[in-house]
Amino acid sequence: MQTRWWRAAAIFALSLAIPAATARPAQSKEPRIAVVGNFFDPASADDALFSPDGKVVMLPDYALDYATQLTLWDASSGLPLRSMRRPTFATASLFTPGGTTIMSGHKDGVINLWEVATGELIWTINRESGDEDEFTEQIMSLWTDPKGELLVAGNRSGRVGVWRLADHRKILSVRPPPLDNLGNRPHIVAAKLTADRNRLIVVARVYNKPDTIVTYDARSGTELSSFDLPLHVQLQERGYFGDDEATVEVTADCAAGELMLFSFSKRAMLASIYKPADCAKPKAGDEPKPVRIFSTPDSALVVVSRESEPDMLVWDMAAHKLDRKIHWPDQTGSPRIIGVSHDLKFAATAETGGVRIRALDSGATVKDLRNFRTRARNVMTRAEGLQILQQQETSDEQKSIDIRLRGIDALQPVSARLAQTGDFTVYAFAPGPKLALAASDKGEVVLLPLTGGGEPRKFSSLAFKDVSRAELSADAKRALILGEAAKDGSGSAGQIAVLLDTDSGKIEQTFTGVDKDDYITGLAMSPDGASFAIGHRNGTADIWDLKSVKRVKTLPVAKEDGDTRTLNFSPDGRSLVGGGMFDDSVFLWNIASGKVTRIYEMGPAVCGYRYATALALSHDGKTLAAGLGQRAVSSGDTGAERGNVVVWNARTGKRLFTLRSQRGAIYALTFSPDDRWIVPGSLDGTIEYWDRTDGRLVATAAGGADGNWLVLTEAGFYAGSAGSDAAIAVVRGNEAFPVSAAQQQLFRPDLVEQLLKGDPEGRYRAAARNLNLSAMLKSTSH
Repeated sequence: MQTRWWRAAAIFALSLAIPAATARPAQSKEPRIAVVGNFFDPASADDALFSPDGKVVMLPDYALDYATQLTLWDASSGLPLRSMRRPTFATASLFTPGGTTIMSGHKDGVINLWEVATGELIWTINRESGDEDEFTEQIMSLWTDPKGELLVAGNRSGRVGVWRLADHRKILSVRPPPLDNLGNRPHIVAAKLTADRNRLIVVARVYNKPDTIVTYDARSGTELSSFDLPLHVQLQERGYFGDDEATVEVTADCAAGELMLFSFSKRAMLASIYKPADCAKPKAGDEPKPVRIFSTPDSALVVVSRESEPDMLVWDMAAHKLDRKIHWPDQTGSPRIIGVSHDLKFAATAETGGVRIRALDSGATVKDLRNFRTRARNVMTRAEGLQILQQQETSDEQKSIDIRLRGIDALQPVSARLAQTGDFTVYAFAPGPKLALAASDKGEVVLLPLTGGGEPRKFSSLAFKDVSRAELSADAKRALILGEAAKDGSGSAGQIAVLLDTDSGKIEQTFTGVDKDDYITGLAMSPDGASFAIGHRNGTADIWDLKSVKRVKTLPVAKEDGDTRTLNFSPDGRSLVGGGMFDDSVFLWNIASGKVTRIYEMGPAVCGYRYATALALSHDGKTLAAGLGQRAVSSGDTGAERGNVVVWNARTGKRLFTLRSQRGAIYALTFSPDDRWIVPGSLDGTIEYWDRTDGRLVATAAGGADGNWLVLTEAGFYAGSAGSDAAIAVVRGNEAFPVSAAQQQLFRPDLVEQLLKGDPEGRYRAAARNLNLSAMLKSTSH
C-alpha cells in the first residue's frame, strides 16, 4: 500500500494537544519581510495541516504522487507565505507544539526541521549525526510529545527512533523482528510515547498480514508486549491514535469500510464509529470508499468525513459516542475535507482550482486559497532564444486555445484565444509572422494565427494517428512534424517525420528509421532557417539543408544505446546539442567535423527516468543548460527531477549547479540575448529568469486566467495586467498583507523591464538597494 505524506503524519499532528516548545528557541529578531507572488498551486493538495493557533495552513504540492514541496498560507488573508522544498519527496510532516517549527520526513530517510517564519532549514536528522544506525528508508510517521521535547519517527524498514530535540541526540532505537517466514520487515504505520513517557507504542505492518502492536520500555527499549490486530482489521492510517485506543478499519467482505474504535489493553472493539449503509461485497481489486478522520488536539472530539455522503460526524472518543452530525446547506455530495483546525472551528476543503477554508459547523466560506496562474499545456522556445510561447490550459467548456507569446526581455505577452473544434495542442511557433503549429488528439494539423485576425489552416495531406512534436521554420513556410503514421494500405505504421510546405500543403520529404529497430525521435530547426536536424532512436542525428531538402551529414552515436530525443542548435548554428530519453546524459556535436565534442553527465539522481526535455547553449558558447522531465515513475524514486535545470561549463563539462524551482517539466529553455539570464518555461505555467553566474532566481513571469499576466522580481518590483496586484503579498513572518496599499512603490514596469534587459544602466539595482520594505509594510498594514 502506498502511503502519501499526510497519512501517517496526521495521526499525530492533529490528534494531540501540543502546547509550547520547539526544537529551537523562538528568535527575538524582527521577522523577515519579503514580497511574494501567488504562484503556489494549492489545487493538488490532498491534505491540509493547521498550525496550533490556526493562523497558518500547510499544503503539500504534489508531483508523482508525493509532496515535492510544502507551502504555507496565511489563513486570515488567504495569501501564500513561502514554500519549503528539498530534492527528495516529503512523506510525513507536522507542526511542532509552538507552531514555530515544521518537521518533514522524506523518502530517503531524512527528517528536516524548518523555521515557519522564514522557511529556513534549521536542522537535518540522520545525515549530520554520523550515527551508524541512521535511517535510510522512507519516513512513515512523525510524532512529538505535548511539551515538544521528544521526537518519535518510524520508517519503512521497521525502525523507530526517539530523539531529544534540545540537543538533537538520539536516545532510543528499536526495530521489531521480521513478521513473516520470508524475513520481511514491517513498515511503521504509527509510533508514539504514552503520556507518562514510560512506554513506546509501535504499530507495524507487513503486506497481507495483520497489523502488529508492539510496546517497548521507553528507557531501555525492552519489548514489553506484542499482539496482532484481528484478521481483516487494520489501523487507519489517518485516524485517532491514543495511549490505549485507536481507530481501525475493517477490510473484509461486505463490512469493508467500517470504522471502529479498538482498545489495546482489552484487545477488543469498543464502539462502531461508522458502518457503510449498503452491505455489498466489493469486487476483486476494488477499494472501499474512504472514510477520513480528523482529530482535535484540544479535546477527544474527532470529525468523520465519508466519501459520497454529505453528512459529517463528530465523535466523542472519550465517551465512545456520537456527539453530533454536520450538514452544510450547499452540499449535495460529500465535501472533500482535507484538514481541520486544532480548535475544531474551521475545515479546509479541496475545491476546483484551490482550497477553501470554511466554518466547520455552518460550512460558510472564510477564505479561498487560490493561485494566480493557470497551468501550461505546452511550452516552447525559438532556437534563436528570443521568444517563449505557452499554451494555457482551458476547461472543456471553453472550447478554445489560449496562447501567450513572451519576449525574453519584454513585459506584456502577445495573447490569443482561438476557437477549437477538438483537443488541440500547440507544438511550434514562428514569432516573426506570428503563426503557431498545432495538432489535435486525432492527428489533425493546423497553422494558427497568433494575432487572432485570421482563420486556422488545416493540412489535409497529412495522415498522422497522433503528433508528438513539431518545428516551424522562422518564416513559417516549412514545418517539421513528428508522430505516429496512420496505417496505410499495407497495414504498416510507425513513428515518422515529415517536412511540410505550409504554403502548398504538400509533403516534401518523409523521414523514417534506417532499419526495423530504428525510428525518428527528435527534430530541430537551425536559427538561421538554413538547415534542420532529424534525431534517431539509434543515437545518430542527420543534418539536412532546408532549401534543397538534401541530407548533408550524419552525426555519429554519442553514447551506446542512446537516442536523440531532444535536439537544439547552438545560436551560431555550428553545433548541435542532444539528449536522449533512455540515457540521462547530454552531448554536443561539432557539425563541421561531425564529431562528438563532449558528453555532459547530470550526476546523482533522485529518480530513475529523468531526461533532458529542453536544451540550450549560451550565445558565447560557454554555458550549457538542460531542462528536465521524467518519462516514467519508479517505485525506487526518492524525489522528482522534472522542473529542474542542470547547468554546465560547456567547454570543460564541469557541472556548475542545478536550478530547482519549477514543478512541471521544462519544455522551453533559452538564454537571454546578452547571456545574463537562463530562462526556462515550465508546464506549471511559469517562466523564470535565473542569473547565469550564480544560479540565483531574479524574476518569475506567469499568465493567469482571462489573459492576465504578472512579472515579479526578487526585490519585489512587479509589472502586470490590471488587477495583477491581487496576486502579490507583502509577507512578514507568518502574516501576508495585500500589496494594493504599496502599489505605488512596487508597481514599477520600468524597473522590471530594465532588469529583464540586463539592467545596463544599473537603475534596477539602485532601486532594489533603496527599497525599504519595513517602512512600506507599515503603510500597507494601516
